[in-house]
Amino acid sequence: MNEEAIKELLSVTYVKFLADYGGYATSKANVDFGEDLALQEINLVEQVGRFSFLTMGKIVGVQLKCTTLRRVRKIENKLRFRLKVRNFNHLVYRRKEEMGNNYAPLILIVLVLPDRKKEWLNLNVEKGEFMVRGKAYWYIPSFEENYSNRKSFQPIQIPIENQLTLNSIQSIFEKIFKPKS
Repeated sequence: MNEEAIKELLSVTYVKFLADYGGYATSKANVDFGEDLALQEINLVEQVGRFSFLTMGKIVGVQLKCTTLRRVRKIENKLRFRLKVRNFNHLVYRRKEEMGNNYAPLILIVLVLPDRKKEWLNLNVEKGEFMVRGKAYWYIPSFEENYSNRKSFQPIQIPIENQLTLNSIQSIFEKIFKPKS
């Protein structure tokens, strides 16, 4: 398997771990039409005196990218990443359509790994530890951003504060689905 395929699988697994830990369902698209993964909220509901978990209508699509440190630049409190124009325009399209509640929102998650492949993972059998040595960041275009007419890549700036943590999935859902005033 080549490095690009390995990085793609690592990014899917990384986000699935965080979603699972946060209590969100994940599903992987059979065919990639700009969305690699979907996150769905799960709630505890009561039905006829019995409780069960049920997926709810809140869904966030995820476009996943995985890169190494040498491919990103940190400028002040932002991470600069070059995204293919097609992928950027998918994000903008879904953000604009989200305003009219026609589509589930689409976010970008970028996993940034060390430059050397042998540093990506660490397994310590004695301590029972398995670690991915990288950081992931999420990005969603603002409602004001427009489609890119560049030929190949659109530079984007991801706030460092958008680093994925154990509670990030919940925070993303709260931000996206907060009641409109």
